[in-house]
Amino acid sequence: MTNGDENLFIIGTALFCLILDGALSLWLFRRGTAPAFAFWLVFGMALAPMVVTRLDLIPGVLVAAAAIWLATRPRLSAAILGVATMAKLWPLALVTGLVGRWNSRGTWARLLSWAGAIMALTALTTLTTGWWRVLSPFQYQHDRGLQSESVLATPLIWAAHFSDHWDIRLAASKSFEVFGTGVVFALGVSTVLSVLTALFALLVTVSRFFGSRAYSPAATRAYWLSLALLIVVTAKVFSPQYLLWIAPLVAVLLALDGGRHLKIISGLLLLAALLSTVVFPLFFDDFTGEHTGLGPTLLTTVALTLRNIIMIAITVISCDWTRRTLRAEFSADRGAPRIPEEVGASISVGDGAPRR
Repeated sequence: MTNGDENLFIIGTALFCLILDGALSLWLFRRGTAPAFAFWLVFGMALAPMVVTRLDLIPGVLVAAAAIWLATRPRLSAAILGVATMAKLWPLALVTGLVGRWNSRGTWARLLSWAGAIMALTALTTLTTGWWRVLSPFQYQHDRGLQSESVLATPLIWAAHFSDHWDIRLAASKSFEVFGTGVVFALGVSTVLSVLTALFALLVTVSRFFGSRAYSPAATRAYWLSLALLIVVTAKVFSPQYLLWIAPLVAVLLALDGGRHLKIISGLLLLAALLSTVVFPLFFDDFTGEHTGLGPTLLTTVALTLRNIIMIAITVISCDWTRRTLRAEFSADRGAPRIPEEVGASISVGDGAPRR
């Protein structure tokens, strides 16, 4: 649409992101949940540069939209999640949340809707830009090292602050990475934690496939949040725009589910966004030492450390909430006949669906 003009592309990207931001803001406002609406507005100001300059808002808002319609229009929700997966790879993990009991029509309808959206967009992309563009995102992480703002890089950032044996510099991956002793070990830990995250997703999926009595949209939303957080905090890369994967979903969960745990998560996430902005873009030159030739300053090191500690705390709170919601899904009315999924989705507490 911008015909290759770089300035028009920048303006167009900002406008497109603001349209997405406005659409979510409008839904939150019409929902009438003041804490959710206020959280999203304040978050946008806290992470302002990232909101209008990074395309990570697209999958974040799409996943939030999938959460909105999961209870009332599950097929549409699954198709939106498929679009999110084609926009960014990480929502691929969330497809596990579409799985309910193996003999439920709802399970297969959701999965087919998701797969249909994937196939349609794959065909469209192939026809317009070629098969290479479908495959290229799988290569993005191939050359990645330990990104300087990742959770696992935090101890090495402190080492770089005190010693020039460690440094932060622009790598071949076009991101600022940490170099020095311990990097290989941290990358190995990241791999192990990522595998454990995948096993967690597999365990939840298999358990629901064989043991769920009534598919709970509320439990799925909680699971989606925990899985997205686990992906972020265990990865070797954690750019500030990755918070855009989390915040739209948190805003929707505040509106649909509420609860003290979500209020705590939203408050902590606002603080994490502010601390991220302190590191990038406000004092990123001080953090990388690109102009001074020194290690990261104490201010940026402390800000990054606090941000990463907060993200770990948010993940722990979210996982505990997910555990409780999934346990309720498995244990509800054990002595009663199994609830048909279509009925269970409409009566689950806090799912935002009409009561029938």
